Amino acid sequence: MKYNRLLVLITPVGVLILLELFIIKPKLIYLALGLAFILVTFTLWRFIKDVQSELRKLYFINSLVLPTLFLVSVSSFLILLSSKLLVQLLVLGTVVFIYVYLRTIYNHSKRLKVYHNVTLENVSSFGNLLVFFFASSAVYGLQSFLNLQIWIIILAIMPIIFLVFYQLLWAYKINFKFGLVFILIGSVILIELAWSISFLPLNYIVSGLVLAICYYGIAGFIRYYLTGILNKKAIKLYIATIIISIFLIFLTAQWL
Repeated sequence: MKYNRLLVLITPVGVLILLELFIIKPKLIYLALGLAFILVTFTLWRFIKDVQSELRKLYFINSLVLPTLFLVSVSSFLILLSSKLLVQLLVLGTVVFIYVYLRTIYNHSKRLKVYHNVTLENVSSFGNLLVFFFASSAVYGLQSFLNLQIWIIILAIMPIIFLVFYQLLWAYKINFKFGLVFILIGSVILIELAWSISFLPLNYIVSGLVLAICYYGIAGFIRYYLTGILNKKAIKLYIATIIISIFLIFLTAQWL
């Protein structure tokens, strides 16, 4: 563990260089993403390889889900942006998130059997929401630019929905078998919403934002129910947040 702390800083810098390479040479997207994935994988493996625990292998695999989804979704979203300022801000935000996530995993890896706490839960919740927004916006954008069929959208979003829900269960230390039925129900609801939103005359960013808000509400209900803290107050708060947010988006959005 002596030199692992340096990887918390070195890896985000490496990811920054690779993303900038992708921006300069878009044709190198697969190379840049592949190297970034290898770099993050190596870092996470270094964090836990010396830890003596039966949870080690599962922890390592599960810890890869969020940064992998984040890199892929952000890169897909970057392809659609034309503003250089927004591109650089998004790259910077990605690097900051990778740093925060790796630091969180590093701290938890030193006490693997009790690694679940508020920090990992908060980072995962925020990261999953961003992943869902970037991924869904990218899918809607590609559908608009390439005139793709709706069923292609559904096929593209399905694995993202499942993995995001799965990562959320892991972060909150909820048994997968117990939560699987809720993942399936939540996934079906979001797939139907994604299909419905695709018919609205909205640009891809607004469509992705609306679907991300819907995910936020559904994920919140599932999380609160499975952790045993769902109550009328929480239900009212989530419903009000979703309705007000979507209303404001529709009110201020530029319709196509």
